[in-house]
Amino acid sequence: MLKEITEKDKLLYVFLFILLFNAFVFLFQSPFNYDKDQMYNEVQRFHNSNHSLSNLWNSPNTQHPPLYFYLASFFYSHDNPRTTQIFSFICYILTLVLFFKLLKKFNFLSNKERMGLLLFFGVLPQMVIQSKFISNDTLSILLGGMLLYLVWQYLSNPTTKRGILLAIVTALGLLTKATFVMFLPGVLFILISTKITKIKFSKKHLLGIVLLFLILITLGSTKYFINAKFHDNPFTTSIEYYKNFEPQYKLGLPESSSFSSDIQIYKKMVIKLYSDFWAPEFISDIKIVHDLRKLILILSLLPTILIIIGGIRVIKNIRKIESSLERYEIFTLITVILVLGGVFFASAWSNVSTYLQSRYLLPTTFGMLILMKRGLKCLNTTNRIPYNKILESSIFGLSLIYLIYFLIVIATTIISN
Repeated sequence: MLKEITEKDKLLYVFLFILLFNAFVFLFQSPFNYDKDQMYNEVQRFHNSNHSLSNLWNSPNTQHPPLYFYLASFFYSHDNPRTTQIFSFICYILTLVLFFKLLKKFNFLSNKERMGLLLFFGVLPQMVIQSKFISNDTLSILLGGMLLYLVWQYLSNPTTKRGILLAIVTALGLLTKATFVMFLPGVLFILISTKITKIKFSKKHLLGIVLLFLILITLGSTKYFINAKFHDNPFTTSIEYYKNFEPQYKLGLPESSSFSSDIQIYKKMVIKLYSDFWAPEFISDIKIVHDLRKLILILSLLPTILIIIGGIRVIKNIRKIESSLERYEIFTLITVILVLGGVFFASAWSNVSTYLQSRYLLPTTFGMLILMKRGLKCLNTTNRIPYNKILESSIFGLSLIYLIYFLIVIATTIISN
């Protein structure tokens, strides 16, 4: 009994360490996203001054659904954007709590595995950075985590009440960022597959699916109808702004065609997205910062390969769905593939690199880590070599390098200021 309590305490200590670490990073982090700069804050300023959102041509960020802007307006200060940034940090804390609670519900994980995944999630560079900017990414990360948490809850006990809650959170995601359109097929799969395979399909279950669509149509699609009415496109973007005024964002695709046949361009896109996700580049003249980043990019091949192996394994077993875990893995795989595919499609179609950013993948981070664990389990069960211990130690080591990377960057920031 004493050992059990001690193991639970260790997981809590990891959680508290990550929370303190991210609070420390928050103290030195700029409120503004290096991509969007102060544009989100401009939308907030317009909203608080006029009590309504501006249109797309007042600001190139108001094509986004409005939920983030409305919630962040309660923290807005004209003189100090850091107060708005507090809302982003609150979203991150709630996301961390959700992942902590989700890991505790995963009975198939050992406590050491839980600690490893929690630590890795807590120091993942893009998660640490993007979760604290003034940006709708912060709320989308929270809602993405909430959705994956609720999917597991629903699979554990598929009640109509939990199905409706799942639909509401999906709709809130659509009211935050269009990325959540990519979550819809996965959510629909969960509702239909659970009812058909485990329980006799009845009118009550059909009602649950109908309610899902009603909630999504009435609550989640508001901004898309507005965009369609005023801009002739429900998924209108600020792409013309970037094309006309910021040519450095262009990918180099031919202007005369929507897609290029040059495979080298797509290879560069993959490399760019990979490096941006695992080791975003910081502006620094310190050699060790660049050396550490190169080391991280090499070591990050490990979790990338594990995620791919996990995904392949899920696909191979797709005809033999039996457990809630297998359904959950399929849901995460569907979502990760659709979001990743959406990022590449939007980038290649528009010839603008502003879409080619890993922050769009962050709402699916919970799922990617589950696939990583699946890949780890696959290697462990098909070989006599104790890959699990080797790979788990490697993940802990990579997490440690992430911590050192951030501490050096923060130290150089303090010195330079």
